[in-house]
Amino acid sequence: MGKGSRNRQIHLQDRLDHPEKYKEKKQAPKWLTPLISIVLLAAIVIGVFAYVISANGIIQRGRILIESQSGKFDVNQQMATFIAWQSVYSNSAMYWTYCSYGLMEDTYKVTTNYKTADEYALTTAQYSLQNQLRDCIDDVVESLKIYVAVCDAAYAADKNCYKTDAVKAGVKETIAQFDELKTTYGYTSVNGFLKMAMGTGMKESDIEKALTMLEVYDAYCTEMQVSFETATTLEDLKTFRDANPKDYYKTDYLTFAADNKELADQLKACTTPEEFKALVLSDHFANNYKTTYNKYTTQVEVADVVANLKNKTDANGGTALTAALDEYAFESTREFLPDATPDEDLKKWLFDSKRKQYETGSVETEDGIYVVTFFSEAASETSVTARYKFYEFDEGEAFEDDVDFKNNILKYIQESKKDEPSYPEVAYKTDDEKADALEKLLKAEGANIAVIFADYETVTVEALTSSDKVHPEALVDAVFEKTVKTGDVLNVDDNGKSYVIYVEEKGSSSAKVTYATLKNDLYFDIIDELTASLNKVYPTDKTANYDPNAKADTFEAWISAVQEGTLTSVRTENETKTFETTKDEKTTYNVYMVINTPMYLDTNKVVYGAYYLFSSSTHAADAEAAKAELAGKTYAALANGISALGGTSTYTMTEASLTDANLKTWMFSADRKANDVAVIANAAGTGSYIAAFVETNENWYNTAKNSYVTDKLDKWMDGLAANYTVNEKALDRIGEASTDTVATTAATTTAA
Repeated sequence: MGKGSRNRQIHLQDRLDHPEKYKEKKQAPKWLTPLISIVLLAAIVIGVFAYVISANGIIQRGRILIESQSGKFDVNQQMATFIAWQSVYSNSAMYWTYCSYGLMEDTYKVTTNYKTADEYALTTAQYSLQNQLRDCIDDVVESLKIYVAVCDAAYAADKNCYKTDAVKAGVKETIAQFDELKTTYGYTSVNGFLKMAMGTGMKESDIEKALTMLEVYDAYCTEMQVSFETATTLEDLKTFRDANPKDYYKTDYLTFAADNKELADQLKACTTPEEFKALVLSDHFANNYKTTYNKYTTQVEVADVVANLKNKTDANGGTALTAALDEYAFESTREFLPDATPDEDLKKWLFDSKRKQYETGSVETEDGIYVVTFFSEAASETSVTARYKFYEFDEGEAFEDDVDFKNNILKYIQESKKDEPSYPEVAYKTDDEKADALEKLLKAEGANIAVIFADYETVTVEALTSSDKVHPEALVDAVFEKTVKTGDVLNVDDNGKSYVIYVEEKGSSSAKVTYATLKNDLYFDIIDELTASLNKVYPTDKTANYDPNAKADTFEAWISAVQEGTLTSVRTENETKTFETTKDEKTTYNVYMVINTPMYLDTNKVVYGAYYLFSSSTHAADAEAAKAELAGKTYAALANGISALGGTSTYTMTEASLTDANLKTWMFSADRKANDVAVIANAAGTGSYIAAFVETNENWYNTAKNSYVTDKLDKWMDGLAANYTVNEKALDRIGEASTDTVATTAATTTAA
């Protein structure tokens, strides 16, 4: 509710990050911590302090909590109640919206339990007013003291600060939002809605006073922030940076956790990152190749066995199935009971209610695969008969002498880790390569479809429908595309499998199709498996910040070591070190290698900028209107102006962080000038951006400048607030509750 501002957070965020600087009478309850985290994770720039402040019951306007020195910004208990309510409401509404778009995990199921953002926000804000204030009252007071102090300073600088058009427009905008909520919840007046939402006695005039104060506070904080930004010099930032080195100085490194000292010693002896990574890969390959190879070759063997047994039975006195099972050396026919089955997955297969006599299937476990044939006349929950054979994954490497096969896999994985890989030429094919070849054959002039398909395992579906649930969804969707017609050949890729489909007949509601399923050759399955497991341990570039207070004999202390009196690292490029840790009698050898230049500053160029996308039917006009509102603004005033729309503002923007091509081109154009503002059509042609380019600098510079200015602004506000006190008598009476019963839905409210 309301625009809000990042400036309201600066002092309050410091209180959250550095509680040791503040002496609290009462602490926020433990259950409040997850709520604070929710807001911080959402990166919402409106009232972060919302989850550490609240109010209980009606706070009468005659009780002045904090007296303004100018006499223009006294804060009574009604105003304090509204400020607490508004902040919780705004953050809750944004959280619901983020969850509804999948931008945050809906941990608390708010989009399930509440139909709209307003419904959730209203309920949360009401609960907050009723239950939290007494636990967090000191945070409320500290916040309000800062608001009043900054507004008094604004008044001293300009006696008309609370009468400006911008302040009036901001107040009017929020009042208009309450007018909409009034109608939504079935009230005939804003005062009636306020009474329900915040307690008996709350009136529109109360929130107008509070909103005026917040608008003045936001405007003057932004003015001072721009002033601090303009006055900041490179020397200021260097001094600030070197006083806070852990935030700016970094070292890149590789690391690997070896489970034996021999490998750790070999890694420690490496002289280049490439050698380090290659050793990890070869060790991983040596330890996992055989297991992976056997797993996939066993799967192929099992698939052949199942296919051979699939159509065999002992029906009508025959013995074809039994003879085949004997040939494969299956276990003898035996009875299985639910509580006496060798494997839980095998049990599920045997006692499935859909099981039929002479049916053969496979059940994969961690150690191998059961091939099992069902002999009972019908499914049963109590006892069945069957025969099975267990194919272990570690029976041995069938082609252990195939050196080229193994070496090509190793080389393929090595190359996959390079920026420009040069893969070995092999005869093996991926599923899409096979599909492309089959598609080409089927589409050739005069192709005999039946003859070509005879070399493949195919499935023919006489009457496929768009609602079919038996065959692959991607296949069904492809067949029923409007442009598909009788005689077409389709090639569909779907999660590691390819389907080549011949559309024999295509009607309005059904189709007759024949399709083949193409899979990777064994070679590529092994590569995928080994790569997936390697990625979990493969040493990639990591970064450690300089830590001047690192505990002795730790990696942090080693990598942070500097020349005495300077921030020059004593580490050298490609230097290695091993640290041993023992837990539960198991020793791990953590090997580290320094890479690149030890102890460096991030000098990559980044942009301080902001943007917001208008997507309504009037997006172009809306964006132009926003541009006019931003005319003449610079630095924080410009960025905050776009933030107030709900846009994104950041001082570390990179090209990779922008997804829209048009916005990216404009923001990173070589001729961009400081404080440029533009309206840009999005690449999809469905909306218009209002975008602001504030300035571009090295990453460390922009980061340091933001922190430096924030620190100055924080100290400035604290200095102003130090001269203000709270009316303890009024404060002591805050707990006197007389709030009306909360109405959580429009259906339970009555017109006021």
